[in-house]
Formats: sequence, C-alpha cells, structure tokens
Amino acid sequence: MSRKRLLFLAIYYLVIIITYSYYKNCEDGLSASMLQIISFPLFLLGIAFVRINSLKVPVYLLLFVLIFGSSFIYFARSGEIFKKEILIARIKGDSYESFTHLFKNGLESGIQKYLDASVGALSKEYSNHDEFSSIFENNNRLYSVIWGSDRWINYSNRESQLKSVRSGNLLSDFSKNLLLVSTIPVFGMSYSPANHTVEFLSRFFVASHEKDKAELFYKNAGSYAPLWTQSTHLSYSLFLLGNIYLERVLGGVDYQEAEMKCALNAYAKSASLILGKHNPELTAALDNNIGIAYYVKSLFSGKKKDIIKAKKRFKSAIKLKSFKNPFNLTYLSSFVAKINSKMIKDKGVNKKRRQKKNGKRRNNKKTT
Repeated sequence: MSRKRLLFLAIYYLVIIITYSYYKNCEDGLSASMLQIISFPLFLLGIAFVRINSLKVPVYLLLFVLIFGSSFIYFARSGEIFKKEILIARIKGDSYESFTHLFKNGLESGIQKYLDASVGALSKEYSNHDEFSSIFENNNRLYSVIWGSDRWINYSNRESQLKSVRSGNLLSDFSKNLLLVSTIPVFGMSYSPANHTVEFLSRFFVASHEKDKAELFYKNAGSYAPLWTQSTHLSYSLFLLGNIYLERVLGGVDYQEAEMKCALNAYAKSASLILGKHNPELTAALDNNIGIAYYVKSLFSGKKKDIIKAKKRFKSAIKLKSFKNPFNLTYLSSFVAKINSKMIKDKGVNKKRRQKKNGKRRNNKKTT
C-alpha cells in the first residue's frame, strides 16, 4: 500500500474519531446513521484511490455520486427530527441503541394502528425533564419525548397547561377566574410488562391527538391497573378523562349534572391509583380540579357541603408543595390551588369572624 493511501486512511479514521467525540457531548448526540452520513464524503474521496483493472474511477462519476448522495441525505434528514411529534431518547446504558431501536419500532407500530405518525429518535441519554426545554422550543410540532431506562420509562410533555372556568359558556360572566389544570409536564411508569407498556404509550399518544378517541382510550386505562407495580400513568389517564367531562360541563349553555357526576367519578378513580409521593404535581392538579368541580357544583346545587369539599381539596393540593419532587419540577398545581382557594373564600364569613375576635379583645381589655 502506498504512502498516499496510508495517509488518507489515517486522516479518514482520525476525522471520524474527532467527529464522534465532539458530537457525543452535543445536545442530540450522534447516532450510528449520523456517523455514516458524516463519513460519506470521505468514503467517496477514498474511491479515487481505487483502481479497477488498472483504471481509476472517473472523476465526473464521483462528483455525480457525491452531489446526488448529498442532496438525498439533505432532504432525508431535513425532516427527521423537526417534523416528528414524538421522540424517543436513547435509553440509559444502551450504547449501541439496540434496545432503543426495538422500543421505537414497537411504539411506532402501535401508534400506526390508529394514527398515521412516525417516531423520531434522539441519540443521547437524558436524566431530567428540564433538559427537553430547548428541544420543545425549537420544534413546534413536537408533543412528547420518551426517555429513561430499561426499567423505568418517563413521558415528557410541554409545560403544564391551564384553563380558566370562564373560557366556556356556562361561567363566561363569572367574577372569579378559577384555573383548571389541563395537563402536567411529565409522568413515569415501569417498563415491565414491556408489551403492555408499549401498547399503553401508543394509545395514550393517539388519545392526546385524536379527541374522538380520547374518551374511550382514557376510560379503558383503569382496566390495566393490575399489570404494573405503580399506576401513576393510569391515574393520569383518568385525570384527563375527568377533565374531558368537566370541560363539557363548563362548555355547556346549561349546567349538566350527569357530566359532572362522570367528572367526579373519573377523578375519584384517578385518586385511587396514585400516592402523592409518586407524582406530587399530578396529585396536586387532581385535588385542584376536584376542588373546582365541587365549587362549580355548589353554584347550582346551593349546598354548603360542596363548598366545604372544594376548600378541603384546595388545601390538600397546597400541602403537596412540601413533598419531595422526583422530576425536579417547579410546582405549579399547588400554586394554582392556592390562588383558587383565596378566590372562593367567603368574605362575609371572614368579616363576622374578625368582628367576633375584635369583640373578644375589647371585652378582655375592659376586664383588665
């Protein structure tokens, strides 16, 4: 082998190693496919040293292949990440991305049973929900990112969404701007049992995009309960189901008692499947929304017990801000519950209490 060829091969492998080392620490990492793309031009240049029957490969042929190949790669890669609605980050410890690839294919097949969508990949391990903030900002179409390990999977969305009770027809002129928590940023679930986890995530993603399927998919979530050691993800599905019913109540021209019962039943089932320590943000959101449901109910039932239940739920949501945060989130639901709690306080009752306290103080001063 000539010196030129040896020098070229040395430079070729050196560039690949440097490129890999650089991209490994970048935000999106470097997948095996990306590494092949980077080395493609160098590979073509290497063909120039190849001789077939003592004849060199024509330069114009190399240029044609280079231009055609580069154009194909550009158009293929241009939409790979930024046109996806769901991404899977490299599973922790999966250096060769074999497990991630199988998981991605299984999820994509599950989604495509109901919806024409494909799943993208991020060739980097992630350990915190906050790391996805820039990815969500740069991709308006992206809805969620799945990340974690082969034992525990996390499902990250955009930040929590809030909705005012005045956004619907029922309370459009209501003086108190109570806030409903529509979504939370992240929830987790065990990977085992694998087939059921992939099926659940597929259906959950479809339900999040297809409103006509959402009610049925979320409603069926409760039937999966015995399959996992922890049921936070099922609780979240039923929480979203409760939101569907509650938003129907708020969106109607007249108060619908039957829909309100459905909302409270869904919330009750959701509460039975979660402990506050597992996902304090979800538990606080659940308490907040139940509080709103009871308060709205009290406006039409006129029953004081419904207001009392609403206040208890808001207080319970506020207390959850002291729980350990497994996802390092900024607690929003507890803060929202605190605002709602202040808004529904009966000023007349508080005034009477203050008058009684002031009267007792005056009496105490007279006796002294």
